[in-house]
Amino acid sequence: MNRQKLNKFLKKYNSIPRKKLSQNFMINDSYAQKIVGLVPSAGIDSIVEIGPGFGSLTEHLVELNKNLTLVEKDPQICKFLMDRYQLQAKIINADFTKLNSDIFKSLKKYLIIGNVPYNVSKRIIRFMIDHHREINQAIITLQQEVAHRLTALPGTKDYGGLTVLLQNIADVKKKFDIPPAVFYPQPKVNSSVVVIDFFTKPRFVDPQKLIPLITICFKHRRKTLRNNLKCSFENSKLKSIEKYLDLRAEQLSLKDFKILAEKLF
Repeated sequence: MNRQKLNKFLKKYNSIPRKKLSQNFMINDSYAQKIVGLVPSAGIDSIVEIGPGFGSLTEHLVELNKNLTLVEKDPQICKFLMDRYQLQAKIINADFTKLNSDIFKSLKKYLIIGNVPYNVSKRIIRFMIDHHREINQAIITLQQEVAHRLTALPGTKDYGGLTVLLQNIADVKKKFDIPPAVFYPQPKVNSSVVVIDFFTKPRFVDPQKLIPLITICFKHRRKTLRNNLKCSFENSKLKSIEKYLDLRAEQLSLKDFKILAEKLF
């Protein structure tokens, strides 16, 4: 994909990049090939691409001979996908974050890939957290700021609730950055490609316990755990975690959250 081809497709399908859908189309084939090159050669039977747009990644994904599903919200772009990839992929015209996960159950373990719309990137991460047992891996392009949050370490400014939730169920690695000029229209921020390998079991804490705990602990980021937890738990419970109460949530490791979950629930 390049700018000339993109302009041709935009004109043919009477489409324009829609800010409401956070559409920034990749127009550099070298980066597209580099992203698709991260797909494992073995262990993956099915691939779900989020927001394929005019096929910058798709044209390389079809060459992998995997069971391919394309999820695209824009109906005009879906016409392009139907014309070009109907025989090579299943095409779903829908918002990925609003799909019933049952639609993917027949795929069992699968890989998610995509240059995801930045305005829904956090919602997509939450979808994957909620359905991590069915997903084998994700390779996604995000705004660099979100990538830093997903890979952050305790005690850093980027470390937050989303970090803890994801790192409890997956190994998260940033692979490389992408400058704005690789997209049209150019986003105002740099992007990063992140690979997420989901575990078959949580690393430390049952997500059903961790989610409400994280919500409370990070509710007021600058407050101590004592102030954040006192309205939700009895004093007897808080005394069992006395050594943590004067810390802020961002200072706690995954192992610390495991201890809190065991003591409080």
